[in-house]
Amino acid sequence: KQLSELGIEIYGDMFNHSKGISVDSSEGIIFTANIDGKHGLKDGFEVGYKIDNSHPSFESFDSFLNYQIQTAPFVYKLSPNKNEVFEFYKLWYKDKEKKVAPIFPETFEIKFRSNAVFAPEFEEMISNYPIFFTPLSRPDKKEIQLKINGKAYLLDTLNETTFVVKQQLQFRDIVKGEEYMLFYNKINLTSYES
Repeated sequence: KQLSELGIEIYGDMFNHSKGISVDSSEGIIFTANIDGKHGLKDGFEVGYKIDNSHPSFESFDSFLNYQIQTAPFVYKLSPNKNEVFEFYKLWYKDKEKKVAPIFPETFEIKFRSNAVFAPEFEEMISNYPIFFTPLSRPDKKEIQLKINGKAYLLDTLNETTFVVKQQLQFRDIVKGEEYMLFYNKINLTSYES
């Protein structure tokens, strides 16, 4: 985000994990991440190589990077709209052959307590940010974890089209499970007092 705000163009694809930077075809760096194969960018380490146009390999490096840019299916956008985000994830799921759990219909209702501490923020975030969900497997319960802009909420399933927010989850309570983008046409938010 910060690089894009500085005017740097960012390209990507979902099958090449290496990274490269070119500055006016005069110098650059190529590197990768997740060397340890477990933690990656959180507490792993990076290995890279800085190169400039005085190096004999620079022409090959620059040519490869230009090829990557020209064939990249994705261009980073600072403020994509909801449909652009949905289209990206639909393509990503298809190419990665991931099946999205069919939990939510295209139009559904989420009920939440209007007097809950999180209520104003929840209402604002659910309208303005991408939503990810994790189905939770718990005996006799149909709970779902929603994550929106770094916050997590526990939902209970009332019926096929109605869900209720039970609570905002603290960091320690967030389930580390498979997350899916929530695709929808409309979410009807209903507040109630308890």
